[in-house]
Amino acid sequence: MSEWPGEPVVRHVNPATRRRPLVGTVTSFDEERGLGLVVDDTGRPLGFHCTAVADGSRHIDVGTRVAFVVVPGHRGRLEARGLTPIDPPVP
Repeated sequence: MSEWPGEPVVRHVNPATRRRPLVGTVTSFDEERGLGLVVDDTGRPLGFHCTAVADGSRHIDVGTRVAFVVVPGHRGRLEARGLTPIDPPVP
């Protein structure tokens, strides 16, 4: 409980469920290996695996604008997850 009247009660928030989605463009995707690269709107490149595509298709076209979240990967590098296409591919 709060000591002061009207003060909100602060509860633990799991940062994994409260990430803000970013927007970027898929710049490369190797279907054979299932690995790709997306560059966010600030120019930061992030890797992703085909399992990170949100609709489960395991494929995404180069040039597609996507929304995604950034999470620490299993090797400690940041990677993109939950890739959701927001625009058709740019030729």
